Amino acid sequence: MDNRLITIPYKEKSVEACVNIPDVTKNTGYGVILTHGAGGDMHFLQLTLLAEFLSSRGVMVVRFTCKGLNLAYRVKVYLHVVEYVIAHYKDTNRYFVAGRSMGARAAIGVANNVKGTTLDRTVAGVIALSYPLHTQGNKSALRDGPLYELNKPVCFIGGTEDEMCEQSLFENVLRNVDRYEVKWIQGANHALKVKGSNEEDVIADVGNFIFDWCNIKCSDNDDIANSENGKETKQIAKNSKRKSEGKNEISRKRTKTKHK
Repeated sequence: MDNRLITIPYKEKSVEACVNIPDVTKNTGYGVILTHGAGGDMHFLQLTLLAEFLSSRGVMVVRFTCKGLNLAYRVKVYLHVVEYVIAHYKDTNRYFVAGRSMGARAAIGVANNVKGTTLDRTVAGVIALSYPLHTQGNKSALRDGPLYELNKPVCFIGGTEDEMCEQSLFENVLRNVDRYEVKWIQGANHALKVKGSNEEDVIADVGNFIFDWCNIKCSDNDDIANSENGKETKQIAKNSKRKSEGKNEISRKRTKTKHK
């Protein structure tokens, strides 16, 4: 496993990132691009542990730092990071965008922004850790709108005691969200910490769930692609047959005209 610190140019600034490259013998062919919440950075222990876990299973992981509370800015930076990673790491053919807390909101923003663009096929889905459905102490204003816009599969990881995402409220929201999976960590708060539990064990449990989910979604996408390719091949064959039949019909008409 190879870990590399890189700097990604962005306008007059730069973005600090770390790339966890798995062993060639384990490489799954897909990657995860991961970012932090409002107050952290890419060195946040939870993200480091998750990146190392997934990389040990053969997943390329890029985590990066983008500080600030402006969500629109963070989405723009995230999109730039996705474009940079795709351009520079061509051995990986699809990516899941992922984030924790505010980073989860940014990842969902990226998924909604790539619709109909050249990035649409490359972004395979979203991984949202501790999605902040509401602010602490105020459950009247929900951040649910972007969730309804998603057209990609999404995996939610949340704590049953998350003070920024009440479980019953979130489950009610999810009734109107397509193609989602959710894993609740019993007793975990917004930081996904559980009293009496080792953080490494919690993240290993989370990592296993994410790894299995990503594999299933990649398999689903392959099936869809094969189905679409099959339909396209059949359509080409039909068109070719129609053209051939049309030429034969023209030929028959010309032959009849000559005989007359």
